[in-house]
Amino acid sequence: MGADLFIAHLVIDKGKDPDWDAGVKAARAWEGDFQEDGWFCEFDTLQRVREELEKDVQILRDAWTRHRRDATWLEVSGKLVFLTGGFSWGDPPTDLYDPMMRLIVSGVHAALGFES
Repeated sequence: MGADLFIAHLVIDKGKDPDWDAGVKAARAWEGDFQEDGWFCEFDTLQRVREELEKDVQILRDAWTRHRRDATWLEVSGKLVFLTGGFSWGDPPTDLYDPMMRLIVSGVHAALGFES
């Protein structure tokens, strides 16, 4: 049995910058059933999930503004597609993969201005 390919991606209009302040605000206000969601079940309180999402916004911001070997952009039909991923046998394929996925499944990516 081989490894599987996992890719996380975010889409934003070309020329538009993510709204980092709105992302932090959405992370701090997130309401969800973290105990039922596999992306958050390791956290024991809603406050802990919110703190992790806020960290995820910062991780994404750092990745967005600096060159990283585990992320890239593609331009498709006037949109920028920001993506990370790779092959995995069960562990995260990149350091950016889990933070991006948590932002997507929580909906915080939308507050940042991204489509998924």
